Amino acid sequence: MTKFRFMKEQLVQLGRAIALKGITTKEGTRATVVEGLCVVLYRLAVPLRWVDMEETFGRHSCGLSNMFLHVLQLLDKHFGGNSVSDYIDLSPPSLHEYLSQC
Repeated sequence: MTKFRFMKEQLVQLGRAIALKGITTKEGTRATVVEGLCVVLYRLAVPLRWVDMEETFGRHSCGLSNMFLHVLQLLDKHFGGNSVSDYIDLSPPSLHEYLSQC
């Protein structure tokens, strides 16, 4: 937590404020609220590849990516506005639709 601008208590408060409880992604990755928020904040602040973040968080890059996208989608659902998930949906049907428009 020493690498972060926020204290653990502040991340817990943020999680409560947006009604974020334990994280379980659709891929089955599980994490605490604090870990999920740390992954998002770190990824937005530091331009590293997922594989470069593995040592920092002690998780495989796939799990980190899953957590990041899951938390962004929860934030988008909570705060509304422009849909973050519209920009990050890389599922095969979405990619096919995107490519057919090119």
